[in-house]
Amino acid sequence: MLSNHMLIPDEQHDAVCLDLVPAECQSLTLTDFQTLLSGSAFANYALLKSDIEQGLKDLSARRQGDHPETPVRIRIAERRHGQWKLHLSADQMSLRAELICPHGGQHATFAQLLEALQALSISQGLLRPAIDELIALGQRGAPGSVHQAEIARGRPPRHGESARLERLVPLARERLLKPQEQDTGKVDMRDLGSVIMVRNGDPLMQRHPAKPAQDGYTVTGKPLKAKAAKDLAIQPGKGTVLDPNNSDLLRATMAGQPVESRNGMAVDEVLTVKQVDAKHGHIDYEGSVIIHGEVSEGMRIRATGDITVGGFVDGARLEAGGDIVVTQGVVGRLRDDGSLTCSLVAQGQIVARFIQYSLLDSGSDIRVERQLMHCQVHCRGSLVVGDEQGRKGDLVGGDIRCAGPVEAVTLGARAGTQTHLRLGDGIHELKTQQEKLTTKLKALEDQAMKLRLAQRKLSPVPESAPDPLQSLRQQLTLGRERVDAQHAALLAQRNELDEQIERFFEHVQVTVKSKLFPRVECEIGPAHGHTQKETGPSRLRNEQGKFTITPLM
Repeated sequence: MLSNHMLIPDEQHDAVCLDLVPAECQSLTLTDFQTLLSGSAFANYALLKSDIEQGLKDLSARRQGDHPETPVRIRIAERRHGQWKLHLSADQMSLRAELICPHGGQHATFAQLLEALQALSISQGLLRPAIDELIALGQRGAPGSVHQAEIARGRPPRHGESARLERLVPLARERLLKPQEQDTGKVDMRDLGSVIMVRNGDPLMQRHPAKPAQDGYTVTGKPLKAKAAKDLAIQPGKGTVLDPNNSDLLRATMAGQPVESRNGMAVDEVLTVKQVDAKHGHIDYEGSVIIHGEVSEGMRIRATGDITVGGFVDGARLEAGGDIVVTQGVVGRLRDDGSLTCSLVAQGQIVARFIQYSLLDSGSDIRVERQLMHCQVHCRGSLVVGDEQGRKGDLVGGDIRCAGPVEAVTLGARAGTQTHLRLGDGIHELKTQQEKLTTKLKALEDQAMKLRLAQRKLSPVPESAPDPLQSLRQQLTLGRERVDAQHAALLAQRNELDEQIERFFEHVQVTVKSKLFPRVECEIGPAHGHTQKETGPSRLRNEQGKFTITPLM
């Protein structure tokens, strides 16, 4: 019924049509048109299914109407040129392209792609091999087929990796609570192994240099600033020196006990005694002190390094420039005037198996394995009460002031012992740093403004004669560049500090792994609350200024 000679080219609309008489076409289907087109010179044209279906409806209507002999023209196919469709990701970090192969028309060209890229302001990260491969696929593809590929990719910023210091030797506190297994397989709770010592020439600390930052960009050319890395140098302490063949390696120059400082290591001479009592007398020593036995009531020990006690501390005062490590426990008592008979003051950490009725002042963290009871605590790091398995660790009573987070297995007591915690003092130091940086930034901005004004006041550059002010202009320009660089560095530091302050209370919180009892009063920054009933594992937090207690998942 349908034949190729009936096809009518429509050059104006790049289409091919049929004129059909309704009375003569009573059983045509879409398949008939598809067969006709596939066997014609227009086989590569795109079949217009919707136009054909509408044409069949018109033919049927005409057959039943007044003009069944009047021809109906139906567009059955059209010529389509190849085209590009571009899809830019929401973050502008990726651009995907769809290349649609032509239906009897011309292939999409690279020049057309460039126009589309310009319309989207794509200027960075073009993947030319991917584009060439996509164009080649389009040349071979079937009419109307679609080929996709990522043709542009932004570069995410690679934040700098700050230099870090790796300690290569253990410290005295790391011996605590690690009883040594004997040859028989039994564990001697009093044998904590040999004293941590180093010899002349031993490596102590390795510096891993910073890895530089690399700024990124989006495919539209928007720069993405990377966080700069912070450099850090090893600070040699007493009894140490940088390796002459490796300036990133710190070695010992004497035998003694290794002590970690803020940015380095030192080696202390070690004083070793059996026990400290009235017969031995008080100790005041420039270095580290190791007591194998007990420290008796009323005794005082002061050391510029670490103090390590193999037995108990009973009502004594210990003051260390490093860590205080007590293998067994610390026992104090409450005097009639409300003061405590025992005190431990350390610039570093305080580590013990249990502590009761004592004053603790630590420049860093405090770690107690089993019990911390009725103590006055000032901890400038984090406080952890509990063993490694999370089965024992009671924090009961006392007044706890901690800059960082607090963790315990149980907090408070079933008898309702009053326990007071105050967390988050560290935010005050961060805010002080923030204010100082803001003041410095304001000073640099004022300095930059003065330099700009000075540049504007200079007379214009002569057109032909030598510039008598060239040297001054160069000095002002260099000054501006130096001030701008300092401002950018300080601004990055303050932005990082702003983020730390904003997220500060996300980690400064109280974690209770087993039981939380009544009458625990807790302050976390400005948030304040107390417990009224016994609950299971819990987390006490400051959430947007409000005190919350939530189950610990």
